[in-house]
Amino acid sequence: MVYDTRILRPGIIKGIASGIDVAGDRILRTYDDHVVQNPKNMLLKHPRKFLEFTFGSRAPRHRGSTKQILENVKRLGLIEYYGEHPWGIEIKKPEIFKKGIALQDVLRAKEIGDPVLIDIDPLQALREATIYIKKIHDEYGPIGDLIADIMFTRKEGGEVKYPVLNIPDVVFTPSTRRIRAIKKALGQKTEEEINLRVKKVLAAEQKATDVLEYLVHTAFEVIGQSGDSNYTRRALDVIIEAYADKHILSLVKSFLKRGRPTLPGMEKPKGPLKYFFPLHNKVHLSANAKHAHEVRQLAIEELTKFTLQ
Repeated sequence: MVYDTRILRPGIIKGIASGIDVAGDRILRTYDDHVVQNPKNMLLKHPRKFLEFTFGSRAPRHRGSTKQILENVKRLGLIEYYGEHPWGIEIKKPEIFKKGIALQDVLRAKEIGDPVLIDIDPLQALREATIYIKKIHDEYGPIGDLIADIMFTRKEGGEVKYPVLNIPDVVFTPSTRRIRAIKKALGQKTEEEINLRVKKVLAAEQKATDVLEYLVHTAFEVIGQSGDSNYTRRALDVIIEAYADKHILSLVKSFLKRGRPTLPGMEKPKGPLKYFFPLHNKVHLSANAKHAHEVRQLAIEELTKFTLQ
């Protein structure tokens, strides 16, 4: 089994579709985390910053090349599962994809209606997945994208076990502005000290981004399927308590309070941009305007309870 990463795949339609998919991914992910809330005012008061944001911004994460994906595979300790192939990425254990159970499918069990999924406890699945995510973070570092990328390789009764990451095809591209800001805040230090500190800060922020998207996506899935705010709180608590790193979780809370990730239904900006900026997260995080405010508030409240303990 092969994950085909060729930009020019056999057939005109497949080749064009593949190229558009890769390019579109970079464009839409640019606004996952930050948007200009009042573009007109920014243009008039800070034209240089407006031009930098509009034309100089790049996606904080994007789908990587074959080489970058293989580097991720090695970096995240996944060489047992994935390897190099002339067409892209070899899937060494196809049974994971043929017989494995995706965490996202567990959360959508009611909608899917598959008997295999019905008796699985979603909270147990979330706990198992989060323990695995934390292990990856501790041993290897940030991942890049978790959404729909956790597969369980075994089911025992009503429990799923032995999770593994899907092909890690998303890479981080830290903003040069953010790197400059970190360096500026460090003051007078040696170049080696500065580089180590920048690396440490970026790694923490990238882990927090992994957890942020995981929390928000889970909340949208659970509240969408159950319609139950209290059950959604329980799902968030399971993730927060299983991850249990107060530093990273404090960063996640800070991101949420500052408007990350970009979600449908935001008050600003007005006009067409209001609908354009959240396009990627609307699909990627299963986000919708109906639940966006509640999901953000629930996540902030549950994170606050934990980080204040």
